[in-house]
Amino acid sequence: MGEWQVCPTQNSLTRGNETRQLEHTPMQLLLFLAQHANQTLSKEQLLAHIWTGKVVSEEVLTVAISNIRKALGDSARTPKYIKTLPGKGYCLICPPTALPSANTPVEKKRPLWHFAPLLLLVPLLWWFWPNMAQLTVAGAVPSSAGQDLYNQGRFLLFSQEDNHLLRADSLFDQALQQDPQLGSALWGKAMVLLLKAENTSLEQAAPLRNQAMQLLEEAEQRESDNAAVQLQLGWQYFTHQRDFRLARQKFERAIELDGRDPIQHFLYAQFLMAMGENDAALLATRRYIDLAPQYYAVPVVAWIYNTARQPQQALSELEKIAALTEPDLSFHHSAIKILENLGQDQRAFHHVLQSMQLSGFTAEQISQTRAQFTAGGLTQVYAWFIEQKISDNLGHYAAPLAYARYAIKANQPEQAIKWLQQAQQARQIELLWMAVDPYYDPLRLHPDFHLILNQLGLKPPSQ
Repeated sequence: MGEWQVCPTQNSLTRGNETRQLEHTPMQLLLFLAQHANQTLSKEQLLAHIWTGKVVSEEVLTVAISNIRKALGDSARTPKYIKTLPGKGYCLICPPTALPSANTPVEKKRPLWHFAPLLLLVPLLWWFWPNMAQLTVAGAVPSSAGQDLYNQGRFLLFSQEDNHLLRADSLFDQALQQDPQLGSALWGKAMVLLLKAENTSLEQAAPLRNQAMQLLEEAEQRESDNAAVQLQLGWQYFTHQRDFRLARQKFERAIELDGRDPIQHFLYAQFLMAMGENDAALLATRRYIDLAPQYYAVPVVAWIYNTARQPQQALSELEKIAALTEPDLSFHHSAIKILENLGQDQRAFHHVLQSMQLSGFTAEQISQTRAQFTAGGLTQVYAWFIEQKISDNLGHYAAPLAYARYAIKANQPEQAIKWLQQAQQARQIELLWMAVDPYYDPLRLHPDFHLILNQLGLKPPSQ
């Protein structure tokens, strides 16, 4: 788009050697404008499409447009990209083009997952995952008819739209007809199923994930040296099969096959952190940052220090990031956890408010939250969040896990255990870091807490 290459799965804008990040919501807004390039979209249309089901003011739209313009280096007075039409709305005046074409050799870059209802999300998926795409590049430049069809299907995966997923799946089938031994096409079909699973109920997702695992295992038999297949197997064994021994094997095999790929080290670090291996997780994260310095602002290192019970060092890492770039939603979420761990609730609350603003809460809701804090601090704020059934991720993941963590802060251990059990039934991925996260310390002597750990296959840090 103009001089920028837009990558929705990374929430990034790239121009030459320069890469800038956009929050998820502004990126979705930019994509919607791009789908209607040269058309004037009213504020009502944009609010209804991007903030579906939420009661928000026009201010959130103004802020999102401003963030997009800032990232693009655009000007409201002399726009090259987004034009404001007073009283009417906004228009993207720089039509985009799809890149790359299926027949164009491309540089072998891997997108970082927009950690899904984890980062995606894992305590990293706390960022990436609520809309975790779980995508990594498999295969190489087209060298056969089957490979060419595979690359076309892989390209469509990045759109994450239902009709594109169907087309991608069809292309992967055609690729297998051309080349029955093309394991990467099986990887593609598995990814289609996993993406579908992210948008379905728990009951519907289970058979989709099982089918995906079968395809990945078959892909491994056909292409045992495919790093993307090994990585996805590792992630599935870790997050859904809960077979940590096999997960470690697959992660290490993926790194052995493609050690220059930063995503291998990034996800392996998340696994190591859940296992309580903080030193190894820190080494893997440093490797990831060395290979992908543009993602230094993702507060992974800070979170590792926090789980290692070095919150002051974690805060120091956050302060380094804050000095380099504008804090984003993932930064505020990390700051909330770390500052609470340090007992600095007033500062943590500032980041709660920033998270609410960036998440599209109304001015009235934010004002009510301020009143709760004035009356009883974060303890009362979190009790009020439970009462109001605020299920959004405001620094402590989404509900029901969020409610468990709020109840811990509110000194309601029995309620916290109840919500943790519900989170376990819902198979919230962030529970995989429960054994090492110091936030759960008030529950560590509770027998039901250990029961949940056992159900997850996890051991307390001392073991």
